[in-house]
Amino acid sequence: MSPRMTSTEAVPAVPRPRCWKRGLTRVLVESALIVFSVLVALAVDEWRDSRTQRVRAEAALAAILSETEANRAAMQRARDLHQSIAPRLGTMQESGTYAEERVRAHFRRSAVSRPARIKV
Repeated sequence: MSPRMTSTEAVPAVPRPRCWKRGLTRVLVESALIVFSVLVALAVDEWRDSRTQRVRAEAALAAILSETEANRAAMQRARDLHQSIAPRLGTMQESGTYAEERVRAHFRRSAVSRPARIKV
């Protein structure tokens, strides 16, 4: 028994290599689809983030405008109060009736909780 093959033995069939161009084309197409899918996902995520940021910015702007209007109204009320008090204080000072108790009584009627101390 020799290690050589005889003519009567069947030669095993060697698989024929696939065409490398077909395999490369498939790999390239799948890679391109993966890259495209990732890019689409990133674009959708960016769009969603910018939309959320825009909504937050609009809410912040509305809050700032609301606070500004509230501050403006409070300033107007304070201005009106001060303008109503100023002439009375001036006449009280000129006439010499600038008593601290009268000023406190006026402030109590004006709904101001703590007036500043007035030194006479």
